[in-house]
Amino acid sequence: MSTPTLAYLRECFSYDSVTGILSWLARPDSHFKSKRAANAFNGRYFGKPAGTVTDEGYLRVGINRAYFLVHRIIWAMANDIEMADLPEEVDHEDLNRLNNRLSNLRPATHYQNMHNVAVKSTNTSGYKGVNWNVGANKWLARICINGKRVSLGYFDDIKDAAAARAAAQHLHGDFARLTANDYAREMVAA
Repeated sequence: MSTPTLAYLRECFSYDSVTGILSWLARPDSHFKSKRAANAFNGRYFGKPAGTVTDEGYLRVGINRAYFLVHRIIWAMANDIEMADLPEEVDHEDLNRLNNRLSNLRPATHYQNMHNVAVKSTNTSGYKGVNWNVGANKWLARICINGKRVSLGYFDDIKDAAAARAAAQHLHGDFARLTANDYAREMVAA
């Protein structure tokens, strides 16, 4: 079995939409080579949260010697769609890769998902897409559109560069993230 069907997933897991936790169900004997294997698995995992954290910070789960990201399984189950029919990517809106509440998940293209990334820890300006250009001795504002970087200009003042970069909100819509604190501000305002 390569990609499990939706029916198979429903035999494996239950999902708590309040907590965002995917838990193991008592899997049927037909999922295993023997009743003994089924009993051993169910004895160890039944009722427990499914998945282990990857190096990238996502939860993944093994099913029949193949690994799947938990948030993609949740999206399939919650939306009654087969794994093969999932959107290109499923984005964690608040950037917390362990927050698998359905309200935090949304379908996305790769480019949309790339817009919703945190400001890098090496960023010294505090604004996404704004950096100091030593050669020009000015702040450079840039934006990525369909995978291509577009210069928005050079600025003497960082606030002017950040204001120019705020065009990302318009161009990237709900997936735009301008500073490290965007999501925190949105949550406080809500």
